[in-house]
Amino acid sequence: MRVERTSLLILVLICWIAALCCADERVPLGVEFTSPDSRYSVHLEELGGLTYFVIKDRQTQRLNHSIIMPTAVLYLHWASDSNSFVTVEHISKGSYGRVIYRDKLKWKNVEVKPPYEGTMDSSVIGLQLGSEMVHYKFAVTKLTADWKPFNYWFCDVNVQLKTGKVINVKWTPISESELSASLWPHLPIYIPPMVYQ
Repeated sequence: MRVERTSLLILVLICWIAALCCADERVPLGVEFTSPDSRYSVHLEELGGLTYFVIKDRQTQRLNHSIIMPTAVLYLHWASDSNSFVTVEHISKGSYGRVIYRDKLKWKNVEVKPPYEGTMDSSVIGLQLGSEMVHYKFAVTKLTADWKPFNYWFCDVNVQLKTGKVINVKWTPISESELSASLWPHLPIYIPPMVYQ
């Protein structure tokens, strides 16, 4: 039992260190990420002044550039089934997630943010990619109409990789100090860590 705990602790530390190495770096244009089965690859490319995800079917050589990437990508990783990938993308005062998945012959995408109708600042502070879903953890500051903070939350969001459907949302109230402790200088933890190829 003690050996298992030690092994688990070592694995968590390795993932944390790896995440620190690449967290908050922007994915440069042209860097290719290949799916686990080597069928697809994706890279970012600027076309007509806009940045797109360019998904290549390596068997047919067809390119799909239908998904605009409106911000800077901080993290990108393929799912194990090679039919979807997930991202974390920078926005003003935070970040959000995106799930891009293959639905028959089309690539579709869904932005992943805490579901809140009011004004907020939110940042991805953790991501865990599984075989069927991705779990995003956000630190959220809810804001009044005049942009003043009025409360603080962690928001956990699970998204199915095959459909982009949100299947579970959990809000946990926190204090301002807990929110601050989850953000800078701490970097988000992405499991698995992003690997450039």
